[in-house]
This record gives sequence, C-alpha cells and structure tokens, in this order.
Amino acid sequence: MLKKYGRLEVDVDDNGYLTDRAQWNREIAEMLAGEASINLTAKHWVIIEYLQKQFDLDIEMTIRKLGTSGLADVKELYELFPPSPLKTASKIAGLPLPKTCV
Repeated sequence: MLKKYGRLEVDVDDNGYLTDRAQWNREIAEMLAGEASINLTAKHWVIIEYLQKQFDLDIEMTIRKLGTSGLADVKELYELFPPSPLKTASKIAGLPLPKTCV
C-alpha cells in the first residue's frame, strides 16, 4: 500500500515497513523516526547505516548481535530506538521487519 510522507509516497507493508528499499532516503528516515517520536542524531545514523550494510551482506541481525557490535550496548539501543530497538531501527533504515522479531 502507498503511504504519503510530506510530498513523498512510498510503498509499505501492513506494519509500515518499506517494501521497496530504493524508495528510502534520509528524508523518509526522518519522517519514520518522527512517527516513533525519535529525533535522529549522529549515533542513530551510525546504527542505521550499520544495519543497512549488514542487510546488504545478508547477515541476519539480532538485538544481541547489534548490542555487541561496538556501536552501542543493548541498554543504549533501547534508549535510542524505543520500544523495540531492532524493529524500530530497521523500519527507520528502510529494511523489512527482522525475521528474529516476528
């Protein structure tokens, strides 16, 4: 289904995750973050870019793997991407719902 973000329209699934990553950009990420009441900082962007790279490498991500990546510990991830860090960060990054979060 189509969802409008300002002047942009993107394809999303029933949970609001982008279905076409090619439609993702920083503006869309900011709007997705806003829906989650998150103001993206440099730390958020580092994690978003890391998740995208891992996804491109077909590496399945878990909150434990993300928490031991050296980017942020699990507690900080919950502070950055509440209420569910991996789900929230993946959504903002334009990635599908992680299989480990289903």
